[in-house]
Amino acid sequence: MKFLRRYLLEVLNVRGFEGCELNTLFISSDRDGASFFGRLYRDRLQRFRKEMLNTEEMNILIKGAIEQGAAIVIARNQAGYYLYDSTGMDIVPDYTCGGGKDNFTDGQIEAFEQFVLFVKQKAITVANELTMLGFRVMDACNKETRVVREINTKRFRVVITEDKAITSDLSDQVLMGRQLRLTSLFWKRAVQVLTLRVEVFSKTGLLLGSRIVENTTKRTDRKDRQYANTLKMCLCNAANQARDVLKNLRVAA
Repeated sequence: MKFLRRYLLEVLNVRGFEGCELNTLFISSDRDGASFFGRLYRDRLQRFRKEMLNTEEMNILIKGAIEQGAAIVIARNQAGYYLYDSTGMDIVPDYTCGGGKDNFTDGQIEAFEQFVLFVKQKAITVANELTMLGFRVMDACNKETRVVREINTKRFRVVITEDKAITSDLSDQVLMGRQLRLTSLFWKRAVQVLTLRVEVFSKTGLLLGSRIVENTTKRTDRKDRQYANTLKMCLCNAANQARDVLKNLRVAA
Protein backbone atom coordinates (compact mmCIF):
# COMPACT_ATOMS: atom_id res chain seq x y z
CA MET A 1 0.00 0.00 0.00
CA LYS A 2 2.29 2.68 -1.32
CA PHE A 3 0.41 5.79 -0.26
CA LEU A 4 -0.31 4.60 3.25
CA ARG A 5 3.30 3.49 3.84
CA ARG A 6 4.69 6.76 2.49
CA TYR A 7 2.22 8.74 4.54
CA LEU A 8 3.05 6.94 7.78
CA LEU A 9 6.79 7.11 7.05
CA GLU A 10 6.57 10.88 6.71
CA VAL A 11 4.74 11.13 10.03
CA LEU A 12 7.37 8.81 11.56
CA ASN A 13 10.19 11.01 10.25
CA VAL A 14 8.65 14.17 11.67
CA ARG A 15 8.35 12.47 15.07
CA GLY A 16 12.14 11.93 15.02
CA PHE A 17 12.45 8.29 13.96
CA GLU A 18 13.61 8.85 10.39
CA GLY A 19 15.42 5.93 8.76
CA CYS A 20 13.56 3.28 10.75
CA GLU A 21 11.96 0.29 9.03
CA LEU A 22 8.15 0.53 9.10
CA ASN A 23 6.07 -2.59 9.70
CA THR A 24 2.31 -2.33 9.01
CA LEU A 25 -0.81 -4.44 8.61
CA PHE A 26 -4.33 -2.99 8.65
CA ILE A 27 -6.85 -5.82 8.29
CA SER A 28 -8.40 -6.19 11.74
CA SER A 29 -7.88 -4.40 15.04
CA ASP A 30 -6.43 -7.40 16.91
CA ARG A 31 -2.68 -6.72 17.10
CA ASP A 32 -2.65 -5.21 13.60
CA GLY A 33 -1.27 -1.73 13.16
CA ALA A 34 2.14 -0.10 12.83
CA SER A 35 5.52 -0.63 14.46
CA PHE A 36 9.06 0.31 13.46
CA PHE A 37 12.61 -0.90 13.95
CA GLY A 38 16.11 0.53 13.67
CA ARG A 39 19.06 2.10 15.49
CA LEU A 40 19.07 5.59 16.92
CA TYR A 41 22.44 7.34 16.94
CA ARG A 42 23.90 10.68 18.00
CA ASP A 43 21.87 13.31 16.12
CA ARG A 44 18.46 11.82 16.82
CA LEU A 45 19.34 10.97 20.40
CA GLN A 46 20.57 14.50 21.10
CA ARG A 47 17.24 15.79 19.80
CA PHE A 48 15.33 13.49 22.14
CA ARG A 49 17.64 14.39 25.03
CA LYS A 50 16.61 18.03 24.71
CA GLU A 51 12.96 16.99 25.04
CA MET A 52 13.57 15.11 28.29
CA LEU A 53 13.33 16.98 31.58
CA ASN A 54 16.59 16.28 33.45
CA THR A 55 18.76 17.69 36.19
CA GLU A 56 21.89 19.40 34.87
CA GLU A 57 24.06 16.54 36.15
CA MET A 58 21.95 13.85 34.47
CA ASN A 59 21.83 15.86 31.25
CA ILE A 60 25.64 16.02 31.17
CA LEU A 61 25.92 12.27 31.79
CA ILE A 62 23.44 11.41 29.00
CA LYS A 63 25.08 13.84 26.58
CA GLY A 64 28.49 12.37 27.35
CA ALA A 65 27.28 8.80 26.82
CA ILE A 66 25.74 9.72 23.46
CA GLU A 67 28.88 11.51 22.30
CA GLN A 68 30.94 8.50 23.37
CA GLY A 69 28.87 6.22 21.11
CA ALA A 70 25.92 4.95 23.15
CA ALA A 71 22.96 4.15 20.92
CA ILE A 72 19.42 2.79 21.20
CA VAL A 73 18.16 -0.24 19.29
CA ILE A 74 14.50 -0.74 18.41
CA ALA A 75 14.25 -4.43 17.55
CA ARG A 76 11.60 -7.09 17.08
CA ASN A 77 10.93 -9.12 20.18
CA GLN A 78 10.23 -12.85 19.91
CA ALA A 79 6.57 -12.21 19.16
CA GLY A 80 7.35 -9.34 16.78
CA TYR A 81 6.91 -11.43 13.64
CA TYR A 82 3.27 -12.01 14.59
CA LEU A 83 2.44 -8.63 16.11
CA TYR A 84 2.26 -5.49 13.99
CA ASP A 85 1.57 -2.96 16.72
CA SER A 86 3.90 -1.57 19.39
CA THR A 87 3.80 -4.79 21.46
CA GLY A 88 6.20 -6.33 18.92
CA MET A 89 8.94 -3.77 19.71
CA ASP A 90 11.90 -4.16 22.09
CA ILE A 91 13.81 -0.94 22.87
CA VAL A 92 17.20 -1.40 24.52
CA PRO A 93 20.54 0.43 24.97
CA ASP A 94 23.52 -0.47 22.77
CA TYR A 95 27.07 0.40 23.84
CA THR A 96 28.86 -1.36 20.96
CA CYS A 97 29.95 1.78 19.10
CA GLY A 98 31.40 3.15 22.32
CA GLY A 99 33.69 0.16 22.75
CA GLY A 100 31.36 -1.80 25.01
CA LYS A 101 29.58 -1.18 28.28
CA ASP A 102 32.82 -1.36 30.28
CA ASN A 103 34.01 1.88 28.64
CA PHE A 104 31.19 3.89 30.24
CA THR A 105 31.02 5.04 33.84
CA ASP A 106 28.35 3.71 36.18
CA GLY A 107 26.80 7.18 36.24
CA GLN A 108 26.63 7.33 32.45
CA ILE A 109 25.05 3.89 32.23
CA GLU A 110 22.43 4.66 34.87
CA ALA A 111 21.55 8.02 33.28
CA PHE A 112 21.51 6.62 29.74
CA GLU A 113 19.23 3.74 30.69
CA GLN A 114 16.79 6.23 32.22
CA PHE A 115 16.98 8.05 28.91
CA VAL A 116 16.23 4.78 27.07
CA LEU A 117 13.02 4.44 29.08
CA PHE A 118 12.02 7.95 27.97
CA VAL A 119 12.71 7.14 24.30
CA LYS A 120 10.89 3.80 24.67
CA GLN A 121 7.74 5.54 25.86
CA LYS A 122 8.03 8.04 23.03
CA ALA A 123 8.46 5.25 20.45
CA ILE A 124 5.44 3.33 21.77
CA THR A 125 3.36 6.53 21.67
CA VAL A 126 4.37 7.17 18.06
CA ALA A 127 3.67 3.54 17.04
CA ASN A 128 0.21 3.77 18.62
CA GLU A 129 -0.39 7.06 16.80
CA LEU A 130 0.59 5.48 13.47
CA THR A 131 -1.69 2.52 14.19
CA MET A 132 -4.73 4.69 14.86
CA LEU A 133 -3.93 6.94 11.92
CA GLY A 134 -3.51 3.96 9.58
CA PHE A 135 -6.96 2.63 10.46
CA ARG A 136 -8.43 6.12 9.98
CA VAL A 137 -6.91 6.26 6.48
CA MET A 138 -8.33 2.84 5.63
CA ASP A 139 -11.75 3.92 6.91
CA ALA A 140 -11.53 7.00 4.68
CA CYS A 141 -11.08 4.94 1.50
CA ASN A 142 -14.10 5.10 -0.78
CA LYS A 143 -15.67 1.66 -1.21
CA GLU A 144 -18.33 2.34 -3.85
CA THR A 145 -18.75 3.84 -7.31
CA ARG A 146 -21.12 6.68 -8.09
CA VAL A 147 -21.62 9.27 -10.80
CA VAL A 148 -21.52 12.65 -9.10
CA ARG A 149 -21.92 15.02 -12.05
CA GLU A 150 -22.80 15.16 -15.74
CA ILE A 151 -21.98 18.11 -17.98
CA ASN A 152 -23.62 18.49 -21.40
CA THR A 153 -22.12 20.72 -24.09
CA LYS A 154 -22.98 21.15 -27.77
CA ARG A 155 -20.56 18.40 -28.78
CA PHE A 156 -19.91 16.28 -25.69
CA ARG A 157 -21.36 14.68 -22.59
CA VAL A 158 -18.89 14.69 -19.67
CA VAL A 159 -19.35 12.22 -16.81
CA ILE A 160 -17.51 12.67 -13.48
CA THR A 161 -17.38 9.55 -11.32
CA GLU A 162 -16.10 8.89 -7.83
CA ASP A 163 -14.72 5.37 -7.91
CA LYS A 164 -13.32 3.01 -5.29
CA ALA A 165 -9.95 3.75 -3.71
CA ILE A 166 -7.25 1.36 -4.89
CA THR A 167 -6.59 -0.15 -1.46
CA SER A 168 -4.54 -3.06 -2.83
CA ASP A 169 -1.85 -0.63 -4.03
CA LEU A 170 -2.53 2.89 -2.79
CA SER A 171 -0.64 5.17 -5.16
CA ASP A 172 1.12 8.06 -3.46
CA GLN A 173 1.62 10.26 -6.53
CA VAL A 174 -1.31 12.62 -6.01
CA LEU A 175 -0.86 12.87 -2.25
CA MET A 176 2.93 13.18 -2.26
CA GLY A 177 4.00 16.11 -0.09
CA ARG A 178 0.48 16.63 1.31
CA GLN A 179 0.46 13.83 3.88
CA LEU A 180 1.12 15.84 7.01
CA ARG A 181 -1.40 18.51 6.06
CA LEU A 182 -4.00 15.74 5.79
CA THR A 183 -3.30 14.27 9.22
CA SER A 184 -5.76 16.45 11.13
CA LEU A 185 -8.44 15.77 8.50
CA PHE A 186 -8.02 12.02 8.88
CA TRP A 187 -8.31 12.37 12.66
CA LYS A 188 -11.53 14.35 12.21
CA ARG A 189 -12.80 11.93 9.54
CA ALA A 190 -13.13 14.99 7.30
CA VAL A 191 -11.47 13.62 4.16
CA GLN A 192 -12.13 10.73 1.79
CA VAL A 193 -9.65 8.89 -0.44
CA LEU A 194 -11.12 7.93 -3.82
CA THR A 195 -10.35 7.40 -7.48
CA LEU A 196 -11.59 10.20 -9.74
CA ARG A 197 -12.69 9.28 -13.25
CA VAL A 198 -13.63 11.79 -15.95
CA GLU A 199 -15.07 10.48 -19.24
CA VAL A 200 -16.00 12.42 -22.37
CA PHE A 201 -18.64 10.91 -24.67
CA SER A 202 -19.99 11.97 -28.03
CA LYS A 203 -23.67 12.76 -28.28
CA THR A 204 -24.20 9.27 -29.71
CA GLY A 205 -22.55 7.65 -26.66
CA LEU A 206 -19.08 6.93 -28.10
CA LEU A 207 -16.29 7.23 -25.50
CA LEU A 208 -13.82 9.77 -26.88
CA GLY A 209 -11.58 10.55 -23.94
CA SER A 210 -11.00 9.66 -20.31
CA ARG A 211 -8.73 10.51 -17.44
CA ILE A 212 -8.34 8.63 -14.15
CA VAL A 213 -6.51 9.80 -11.02
CA GLU A 214 -6.12 7.09 -8.41
CA ASN A 215 -6.50 7.92 -4.73
CA THR A 216 -7.00 11.64 -4.77
CA THR A 217 -8.86 13.21 -1.85
CA LYS A 218 -12.14 14.98 -1.22
CA ARG A 219 -13.10 17.01 1.83
CA THR A 220 -16.23 15.64 3.49
CA ASP A 221 -16.73 18.44 6.01
CA ARG A 222 -17.63 20.92 3.28
CA LYS A 223 -18.71 21.05 -0.37
CA ASP A 224 -15.65 20.05 -2.39
CA ARG A 225 -15.61 19.82 -6.18
CA GLN A 226 -11.86 20.27 -6.66
CA TYR A 227 -10.58 16.85 -5.49
CA ALA A 228 -7.23 18.21 -4.30
CA ASN A 229 -7.01 20.35 -7.46
CA THR A 230 -7.05 17.30 -9.76
CA LEU A 231 -10.50 17.76 -11.35
CA LYS A 232 -9.47 20.63 -13.64
CA MET A 233 -6.49 18.64 -14.91
CA CYS A 234 -8.72 15.61 -15.56
CA LEU A 235 -11.29 17.67 -17.46
CA CYS A 236 -8.63 19.33 -19.64
CA ASN A 237 -6.83 16.08 -20.45
CA ALA A 238 -10.00 14.13 -21.23
CA ALA A 239 -11.38 16.97 -23.38
CA ASN A 240 -8.12 17.29 -25.34
CA GLN A 241 -8.08 13.53 -25.88
CA ALA A 242 -11.67 13.69 -27.19
CA ARG A 243 -10.81 16.52 -29.61
CA ASP A 244 -7.83 14.57 -30.91
CA VAL A 245 -9.99 11.51 -31.52
CA LEU A 246 -12.54 13.55 -33.48
CA LYS A 247 -9.75 15.20 -35.47
CA ASN A 248 -8.26 11.81 -36.38
CA LEU A 249 -11.68 10.47 -37.35
CA ARG A 250 -12.20 13.42 -39.73
CA VAL A 251 -8.76 12.89 -41.28
CA ALA A 252 -9.42 9.17 -41.74
CA ALA A 253 -12.74 9.92 -43.41
